[in-house]
Amino acid sequence: MITGKPGFGGRSVGGGCLSGLMADTTTHAGSGHPIGVAVLSSRAAFDAIVEAQTWSLGGEETRDLLVQVTALAAQVTELQARLLVHGESTGATSTEVQATSTAAWLAGTTRTVKRDAFAATKLAGKLAAWEATRVSVARGEVLPDQAGVIVDAVEALPEQTWVCLLYTSPSPRDLS
Repeated sequence: MITGKPGFGGRSVGGGCLSGLMADTTTHAGSGHPIGVAVLSSRAAFDAIVEAQTWSLGGEETRDLLVQVTALAAQVTELQARLLVHGESTGATSTEVQATSTAAWLAGTTRTVKRDAFAATKLAGKLAAWEATRVSVARGEVLPDQAGVIVDAVEALPEQTWVCLLYTSPSPRDLS
């Protein structure tokens, strides 16, 4: 177990009682890593539509966009999970910043409710263990909540089932 105070990076929000730390929205994506480029360009695209009005969207387009945004949210959740696993495995979100855990770091740095931060790290572990499920979430084909249920169900199968699956699948992890 990692001990110490969570590392809180970021900037002061300012303004009396609202003064406090805010998650740093800058990134060290100067390396041009594809993930950094994708995240920064996505953020820029969303910044560009902050003032866009929805009144001109028709019913069908609204429904289609809601489906796409739901899939996009799943994709973002999967990327967050992948980054949480990476941060934990490298110590970037725990030991390097003297956080008690990656979940504690996430909650403190991003102002995520602790319950949600711990749920995100739990989902991250599940997706890391079950590649096919992770990929389905990354493609927006399976929602994060569904992925958690799928993994829990597969892991709850009796050992006897696992033996049968080993003979029919190259890897039981591919089943989820």
